[in-house]
Amino acid sequence: RTLALRSLMDVGIPLVGARTPAAAITASGLRTAENFRDAAKYSRIALSRTSYRQSRYPLDQAGTQAKVLFGLGLTLAEAGEVDMAVRTMADAVALNPGNRPLREQFCTRLLTFRKRERALDCVQGLIERYPEFVQGHYIRAQLFRELDRLDEAIASAVKGLKLDPDNHVARSKLRELQELRRKQRR
Repeated sequence: RTLALRSLMDVGIPLVGARTPAAAITASGLRTAENFRDAAKYSRIALSRTSYRQSRYPLDQAGTQAKVLFGLGLTLAEAGEVDMAVRTMADAVALNPGNRPLREQFCTRLLTFRKRERALDCVQGLIERYPEFVQGHYIRAQLFRELDRLDEAIASAVKGLKLDPDNHVARSKLRELQELRRKQRR
């Protein structure tokens, strides 16, 4: 970690003013080295485009901006600024709404942050846009379970199993949900 941080300070940071995507790379490295304050600083520099002037690097493309912005959100989360991180990550997804992996990662992060209602909305949006997203049905079932909405959890698990009938783990989880519902009704 110390060596990575020193490399960034010696090589990455001096290049930030050059015609390279060094600010985004530097931010990523600083985040890895757990230097969150500086990682956020260099993410902002990358997003301001000052380090990309007269460059052929396509920072103005939505996908690249979204990735840098999402990285800033990760940095904010690691620094303990969860609400700001969620807003930043949501902005990243809004920049490039067709980027399915980014949307999936956002939904997963919402789960990590214990933002269940927001995660549920996120996963439901993914399922609507990508009905074949099997894992989304299982994630949604788990969220419904955590929100104590067992009937909806079971329905979501059943939909997932219709798409992936050989998933034995999901079948086992469905049985657990059904047993839990039976116990509740007693």
